[in-house]
Amino acid sequence: MYEVEKTHAQLKMWRKNPRLDVVQALFDAVPEMVERGLSGMPRQYFLGQMLHESAGFSRLTEMASGDAYEGRKDLGNVNPGDGRRYKGRGIVQLTGRYNYRKFGDMAGIDLENNPELAADPKIAVDIALAFWFASGAHQAAINMDYRKVTKLINGGCIVT
Repeated sequence: MYEVEKTHAQLKMWRKNPRLDVVQALFDAVPEMVERGLSGMPRQYFLGQMLHESAGFSRLTEMASGDAYEGRKDLGNVNPGDGRRYKGRGIVQLTGRYNYRKFGDMAGIDLENNPELAADPKIAVDIALAFWFASGAHQAAINMDYRKVTKLINGGCIVT
């Protein structure tokens, strides 16, 4: 627990209010990360992307209403209310009915019928790891292609 608290304190020095429960969930997932080959520089890429996506590990639910996702068939939002129901959640900000179904199935959790579970820290880490590997971000990180990693995780690249 000391290492988690120390890391939490370090994060607080340069990011606003990281959640201790999120930092703990990430520490708890380190053995799985190692087992799946996520260590060294690729793990740094992973943590950096997740830090950005979750506003410094402080937010596991998107601040916007989700209305911008309403009717987005590319996200699987085909029913009225899907935009709000399947707005960004978790440390990777999972978005859209299709992604909730796909990554919920990968994690063995019915996120499509229980989308709020994606904001649970442990589940959020499981989803982030599934997304990381399924998106190809892990291989891009191994290749040290930070632009591709960023594009794969959030669809854009803010680095020139």
